[in-house]
Amino acid sequence: MHKWEDYYKLLQIDFLADSDMIALAYKNLAKKHHPDVNKNAISVEVMAKINAAYETLSHLEKRNQYDLKWLERHGTNRNRNLKEISSIDVLLARQAKGVLQVYFHCLLTKDYKTAYHYISENDKKYISKQDFIKWQETVAKVFQPTCFELETLKCYKRKALKETTFDEVIEFNVAVSEKNLIMNRMEDDEFVKQMVFENNHWSVYIGYKKLTPLINKFERLSNLSHNKKRILVKTNLKTDFITGFLNKKSLLEKIFLEIERYNRYGNIFSVLICKLSYPEDTNILKLGSNKHLIIKEVSDVISESIRILDVPCRWSENTFIILLPETNLAATGIVIKKLKHKIKDRNSIHTNWYSAELVAIENTYRTTDELIESIQQYPC
Repeated sequence: MHKWEDYYKLLQIDFLADSDMIALAYKNLAKKHHPDVNKNAISVEVMAKINAAYETLSHLEKRNQYDLKWLERHGTNRNRNLKEISSIDVLLARQAKGVLQVYFHCLLTKDYKTAYHYISENDKKYISKQDFIKWQETVAKVFQPTCFELETLKCYKRKALKETTFDEVIEFNVAVSEKNLIMNRMEDDEFVKQMVFENNHWSVYIGYKKLTPLINKFERLSNLSHNKKRILVKTNLKTDFITGFLNKKSLLEKIFLEIERYNRYGNIFSVLICKLSYPEDTNILKLGSNKHLIIKEVSDVISESIRILDVPCRWSENTFIILLPETNLAATGIVIKKLKHKIKDRNSIHTNWYSAELVAIENTYRTTDELIESIQQYPC
């Protein structure tokens, strides 16, 4: 008789993880435990368990059968995701979650016409496609979402939402990261979204009868954004809004001053280039919605690894440059080792989504143009 294995625990994923997350977890664990890489005596056994878990959870029918047995063992005490949710409800929640993920992806990509297709028929009685699109367009003038995460909260039977009663209603907590275009900063927000089962399929419940007040509200906020535009432009002339680092223009000013010091007093300095790259098989959708988090993660590592007098810059979309005053190539090599070690040990969910190439350049140039030409030898 085979010993019971908790495949979710084995792959280190949540019970409601989607197929992309399952595949990513499998890939990361395979890199770590595959016998060709890991020479540990039990690596073959561990890899066999990982393969069995992936084979089951990546196949919809096998996963549904496994889930029923899993729920018999774990009941509803595992975590707050499963409180008051039966085994059948869990399977329904997975279906509803899939529809809600598509809906929010449409909002991220500004495909509002398709997003309208996923709202409930009850909402469509009061909300026209034209008003829905106008509403989302005005919201996008104020808030620009970049990524989202969904968490199942509770399932209801025969739930009344305003004047309408639905046979099935599932509530999801939505955590979203977005750029506030008025304040010119990244923000995190959370809210509850309801999915309703009607006409034999799941739909997104909106709950508004009139969108005009909301449209007018966001139009006023958008006008406020335009009034602040000149102030924000002045701020953006010097810094990158995601990292807070200097932008390219500002760093060039700093480099010019360092070269002047070098020419006058012989004060050496170095430039460190950190270029991010992404594996070809990285999920484009997930990368796009999480890219600003990766940039912020790397910028945090850089901030933790450099001195107060060092000057970090976001040179381009995927490249950082750090100006290191009073630093020769040998000392810069120590900084590179420190950065590589910290990035490797960061151990976040994004760690395997990117790699960082680090190159050092010691200044032996008399002009800014000569140094920039040297930097440009490395694709940035």
